Parts: sequence; C-alpha cells; structure tokens
Amino acid sequence: MTQRHIAAVLILGMGLTGPAMPSAAQVGQEGQVEGIVRSADSGTPLAGATVMVVSTPGRGAITHGDGSFRIPVPDAERHRLRIDRLGYA
Repeated sequence: MTQRHIAAVLILGMGLTGPAMPSAAQVGQEGQVEGIVRSADSGTPLAGATVMVVSTPGRGAITHGDGSFRIPVPDAERHRLRIDRLGYA
C-alpha cells in the first residue's frame, strides 16, 4: 500500500484588536491558528481532515472543502497540532 502524506500551511493569528500594546483586559485573550491542509504529493486541498491542538485538549476543527481550518487558541503559547485524514500518514 502506498502512503500519501499531508502538508499544512499554518498561520498564527493573534486575534487582538485595538491598540498596538495590549491592555490588561486583553492579556489572556484568545488568538487563532488557521491554515490549509493539502496533500504533500499533489498539493490538492484536503477536506475532512481532523486538526487537533495537542497542547490544548478539546481544541480542534475539521477542514472545509478548500482544506482550510481555524481554531481559537490561547495566544502567546506554542501549540503542537496533529492532523489526521483517512488514507494519509
């Protein structure tokens, strides 16, 4: 069986609005991880892939038809993602 691989393009969006320097009320505000999951072999966007934030249990998303996803996450942290889709390693 041939293994197909997943490639993901990720963008960390802090999600802060307002002044450039966050106020005390903004500290701890959520940001977001967003991106597009594609087949590493063909570059085709992968719909229906599960994207989970390993560092924050319970946070995840299913990719849309264009392979895109967006997950709210606590900002100012490092996040490890796990991406799964049937037929891909």
